[in-house]
Amino acid sequence: MATSPTGLMKVLTRPTYFQYYLNRTPAKASSMSGHYKTKDNTGTPYYIFKFATHDGFKYSTETGLRPFIEDLYARTGTENEELIALFDDDTSTYDLTTYNGALTETQQGELKVVTAVTGGSNIVVNTQNVTGSPSGLLFKKGDFIQPRGLSDNYRYPYQVTADATYAASSNITVQVNRPIIAQTGVTFSPSNAGPGYSGGVACGKNVRFTTKVTKLPTYSIVPHDRVQFNGNFELVEVII
Repeated sequence: MATSPTGLMKVLTRPTYFQYYLNRTPAKASSMSGHYKTKDNTGTPYYIFKFATHDGFKYSTETGLRPFIEDLYARTGTENEELIALFDDDTSTYDLTTYNGALTETQQGELKVVTAVTGGSNIVVNTQNVTGSPSGLLFKKGDFIQPRGLSDNYRYPYQVTADATYAASSNITVQVNRPIIAQTGVTFSPSNAGPGYSGGVACGKNVRFTTKVTKLPTYSIVPHDRVQFNGNFELVEVII
């Protein structure tokens, strides 16, 4: 599993259901007459997550949940960030963020970000270093992508909002679902004439969300050494 198996990721790779959406919080006000008014685009859109998991996890065996539960429940969601995947796991055959373009995973790792202007709605990706001769779509609408930054530390994923066709040795403009979020110490602009720009791009299952837990369910230890969670896990993406 690409992320560290914290208590949260240990249970998240086996959900019975999973819900996520991009929250766009508008400004709001009520007049003295009771009319409710809103104004769009006043804050950075952020992802909200909710999931439940099955009752089949063992508690006290060597591979059980006890150490993970102690890690997760010994602190609150406001104290630690949780890096999560949806649901990159070596033993699973499904992934909510599966990449649907034409590139292999190796070729995806050869992409470079040219520009991603803060507040803009596009990420420009360079394909000059991509080996082989892929054809078709670079990204399909709905794909998850995440600029890495030069130090591989950029925090925010995006979803593609329009198909982007692959072209060799080209700068390709990719439309995304929220304004590009600035991060201190990370820039996206070319520093030279070649494609060694501002880091690579994580695609599909390699995308990671930085979250904090906003709600943990209570849990019970039931017969046959099983853990039963009594409710949902809820998380929110951290925007700094």
